[in-house]
Parts: sequence; C-alpha cells; structure tokens
Amino acid sequence: MTIPFAVPECRVAHLVERHDDSLVVPVRLDAASGRCPECGQASRSVHGRYHRHPADLPLSASRTTLRIEVRRFYCRNPTCRRRTFAETPLTLLTLRARRTRRLCEAQARVGRACGGAGGARLLAHLHMPASRATVLRLVTHLPMPDAPTPIRVGIDDWAIRKGSRYGTIVVDLDRRRVVDLLPDRTAPTVAGWLERHSGVALVARDRSIEYARGASLGAPQARQVADRWHLLTNMRQAVERWLAQPTSVLDESEAAVVSRVEQDDTAQAVAGLARRFTALVRAAGKGKPLADDQDAAADIVAWITKARTCEASAIATFASGLEADIAAVRPALTEPWSSGQAEGQVNRLTLIKRQCYGRAGLDLLKRRMVLAA
Repeated sequence: MTIPFAVPECRVAHLVERHDDSLVVPVRLDAASGRCPECGQASRSVHGRYHRHPADLPLSASRTTLRIEVRRFYCRNPTCRRRTFAETPLTLLTLRARRTRRLCEAQARVGRACGGAGGARLLAHLHMPASRATVLRLVTHLPMPDAPTPIRVGIDDWAIRKGSRYGTIVVDLDRRRVVDLLPDRTAPTVAGWLERHSGVALVARDRSIEYARGASLGAPQARQVADRWHLLTNMRQAVERWLAQPTSVLDESEAAVVSRVEQDDTAQAVAGLARRFTALVRAAGKGKPLADDQDAAADIVAWITKARTCEASAIATFASGLEADIAAVRPALTEPWSSGQAEGQVNRLTLIKRQCYGRAGLDLLKRRMVLAA
C-alpha cells in the first residue's frame, strides 16, 4: 500500500498493517549515525534496536500509529558519562512522547476552539481520540504568539465570578484582537501592564476611576478616550437618580407625574441638558465626520458649566465628574476610537466561560482568547 503522506526524518515502508479500525505504519529513521546528547559525538556503533509506537494523524477514516524502529548506539567518547544513547526524531517527536508533534498540534487546535469535553467528543469522531484532560493540557502547552506592541488599546472589565471577582480584558483596537487578560481591574495591575508595553499611545476605557488612574500611572504619554456608550449610560443614570429622588411636588398618579414634569422648570432644564449632551456624543464616532477639537472642547465645556448650575443635584454631580475626567471626555467627541471592541470580546469570553462550565482558569481562558484571534 502506498503511503500518501510523509513522516519527517523517517523512511516509510510500503506495507501498512491493518488492525480493525486502525493502521500501523512501519518507519525507519533516515540518519546513518546517531549523535550523543551528552557530548555531541557521532557514533555508528549500534547497540540494539527497539520500537516506539506513537499515534499520528489519521489516514482516511482510520486511526494511525507509527511503528518506529529506533537504534541505540554506543558512545565511543571515553570521557562521556553515557555508555549508550537512543536516536530520536526531534522534528517528529519529543522525548518520551506517545503522539507526534503534528497530532499534538491538531488536537490542541480542536481543544482551543471547542474546549476540553467538547474537543474530546469531536476528536473521537475525527479518529484522533484524546481525553478531555489531555486536550486541555495540550492547549495550555501551546506557545503564545509574539504579537507586536499595540498602539491603541481598549480595556474593559469582565466577570471571573459575577458579583465577586472581576478581571480586565485588553484589546488591540487596530488589529481587532485580544492581547491579554488581567486577573483583576485595579489601577496597579493596569498600570503594570501598560508599563511593560511602553508603545501604547491611546487607551479607550469606560469611566472607571481605577482604569483612569491605572492609565495615568502606567502610560502617562497615552491619550485616554472615554467610551461614548458609557457617557450616554452615565447621563441616563443621572436623570434616573434625579427622578428617583422623593419630592412633594410630584403626585403619585402616573398621569399627574407626566403632567407635572412637562410643566416643571427643573424638569425642562434637565431634559434640555440631556438632549444636548446626547446630541454631542452621538455626533461623534466611526463613520461620522470628526468634530474640530476646539469646537468640541468648547461645546462640552459650555455644557458642563451650564449643568453644574442645574437645580437637579444628580445632574450637577454628573457634570462635576465629567469635568474631573475632561482629558478623556474631550477625545471621546473627536476621536473615532472607543472600547466597543472590548465589549464585544467580553461577550465572546463569556461564551467560552460557559462552554467550560465556569471552571476554566485564567491561563486557559487567556490562551483560548488570544490564540483564537
């Protein structure tokens, strides 16, 4: 039977043994001599032979096992501690491996996409069986890519355990790929990551104080951009807090409340401020003409000045917060970047967590997110 595939460093025999649903491919190593791993001296003196039986990629619809004839050589160097050594096809196998490198890579890629249990079920159908523990082990041994230092990043928090522990996801906005997962969402952790990646020039974030402080400490040269969606959300929350305040002016009846809100001077001021702020934020973003820096700065400063004098304390507090974070709010109206990509990657991360039934550690989640990008 002709072998339709090559085995690195080996010479494949033309006879394949069939065993039920599996194939055994006898192979021999091509090298005429071996080299001692201790002293590096070559030797042609054969001590003996034995066979290794690593699993390999399936052939057609059958599991495939290689039967490699391995020679053991004498080491003729009198100063070497080794008396004998065995030849090893390092391109094909690692030391004491029970599967070839290419089979490991294929199984690891399936595990990266499907997880442990799901990957094990799929591999059984693909005639590359492996236990779920083995699949996860292969995924954790995959090398991390050498990605270039990102220039523009988006950061956002994600729930390791909802309501208890939260981490941080870092996304390269230019390459649209996850760069890293951090174990918490504190300022020192974010600052430490930014210090290790000194080429970051822009950080898109929500309005978290920890993220603002971490970006300022770790990358003082970087421009911070507040996320526009969070700005609108904060505006809505400020209006909701004002409406939730107990007051004797508003009646309990819904109709009376609506009628009173339409006539109240404070309500009119709040509504006007909310509409103006929403218009400023929605005028920015990708696919829209960028506002002039000076015009945008003047508009947002004028809005903050007016909002701080509003009789609604929730709106005045919100305006004070914007003023404190003006260095990130102003670019949100002029830059096309936001942390929207990070939000989308958080949704994908949540799906992977659910596939792992919430039991995946940070290292496994990081590899599945970064390597799948």
